[in-house]
Amino acid sequence: MHYDTGRSPCGDGLETKGRFNVKPKAVLAYCREKGIKAVDIRFPDALGRWRHFSIPASSLTESVFETGLGQESCFFYDSIDDQTPWILVPVQDSHYLDPLQSEPTLVLMATLQDAWSGEECWFDPRSIAVRCVEAFRGSGVADEVLYASTVPFRLHHPVSSAQPSDPLELQSPAPNHALAGGRFDPDAWFRANLMHLALESGLTIERHYRGSQASSEFLIGAKPLVQACDDHLLLRSLIETTAMQQGLAMDQTDLVSKSAWTFLKGSEALLGGSRGFGLSEVGWYAAGGVLKHANALAAIGASSPMVSRLPPRSWKLALSDRMHDSLVAVDPVSNDPRYRSLAYRSMPALSCPYLTMSAVAMAMLDGILRKLAPPTEVKSSLESAAGKSKSQLAEQLAEDTSFLMHGEVFSERLIAVLCKQLVHSTV
Repeated sequence: MHYDTGRSPCGDGLETKGRFNVKPKAVLAYCREKGIKAVDIRFPDALGRWRHFSIPASSLTESVFETGLGQESCFFYDSIDDQTPWILVPVQDSHYLDPLQSEPTLVLMATLQDAWSGEECWFDPRSIAVRCVEAFRGSGVADEVLYASTVPFRLHHPVSSAQPSDPLELQSPAPNHALAGGRFDPDAWFRANLMHLALESGLTIERHYRGSQASSEFLIGAKPLVQACDDHLLLRSLIETTAMQQGLAMDQTDLVSKSAWTFLKGSEALLGGSRGFGLSEVGWYAAGGVLKHANALAAIGASSPMVSRLPPRSWKLALSDRMHDSLVAVDPVSNDPRYRSLAYRSMPALSCPYLTMSAVAMAMLDGILRKLAPPTEVKSSLESAAGKSKSQLAEQLAEDTSFLMHGEVFSERLIAVLCKQLVHSTV
C-alpha cells in the first residue's frame, strides 16, 4: 500500500504537489485537451449509492464551480421533511474519466449546499468526511487521514447444463479454501478487464484477487479520506455497470470491506512505534477508540437500507496482528517497522463509505484524545453480526454519540435520522 497524497484522479496534466489545489481553469483545459463531450455530475446519498445527472461539456464553466447547479429530489431519507432548496456544487479536486461511455465523459463529484445561504447540507455524507479531516487537523493530531479499502463482490453466472469436461473441475475446493485460486478462480477474467477500466478512469488499484469471503476483491490504494471514499464508490459503480453490461448479476450482500488506515503529520507516518504490536502511542490509542465505540460503528454501517442483512460473521473485540477474527488488526505496509496501518474489518460492503469511514476515523480520534487503551484481553465477540437486530443497534448508537459530534462532524439531527432508519428497517 502506497500513500498517494498529491495526485489528481485524472492523472494526465492535473497532478499537483501536496494537498489538492486544482483550479477550475485546469479542469476546463483538461476537458478541451481530451475532447470531453459530456460531464456527469455525481453525488453520494447516505444509502451508499450514486445519484447523478449529465450536462454537455459546453455547460461547464468556471462560475458553475462557485454558484452550483440546481437539482431536484436530493432527499435521501423518508423522514426528511425539510423543504430547503439545495444546489449541487461541483468539486474541481475530485474528477474521473468514465471509461464506459462511448463519448469522452468527465465525472465530477459535487457537494450539496443550501441554495440561499451557501451552507453545507446537514445530510450530505461527503461534507461529513470533509469535516472529519478538519477535526483531525484542528486537534493537531494529524495533517492527513488516509485509508485503503477492499471492495468485495460476488458474480452470479448463468447456470449451464453442460457438464465439466475435466474431471478435476468436479473436485474444486471450497471457495474459502487456501487452494481456491488459479483454475478455481472463475471471475479472474472479469476482474482483469475491470482493473484496466478502473486504471483508465484514474483509480489507484493495488491488486485484485479471490478473497476469503468466497468473493472477488479489489484493493484500492491509500488516499486521503474524502478521495478514498470517492474512489470506493466509483469502483463499486464500475463493477455494477460492467456486470450488468455482460449479463451478470453482482451481489455484495453479507460481504464486508476492510479498511487500512494511516495518519500523516507533515510527511511522517504516525502509527508505527514501540508500543504493542509495533504501534506508536497514537496508533495504540486509535485502536482503543475503535474498540470502545465498536457497537456504534456497527450501527452506522448497518444504517443504510441497502444493508438488508447484517454480515453473519462475528468479530472479537480485540486488537491483533495474527487473529483473523479480531475487529481491529495491525497491517504491516512493508517490513519497515516505522510503517504500520490499522485495519478495521467489518464495514458492510453496501454501506455508505463516507458515513462509515468518517465514523471509524472519529472513533480513532476520540481514542487518541482521551488516551483509550485497547483491552489487554480478548473480549467477547461483537454481537452486532451475530444476532442483534437493527433496532438494538439503534439503541446502542443513541447511547454513544458524543465522539461522532466532536467538531460538529456528525449532527445530532443526522444521528437521530440514522437511528430512525435502523428502527424502521428489518433484517
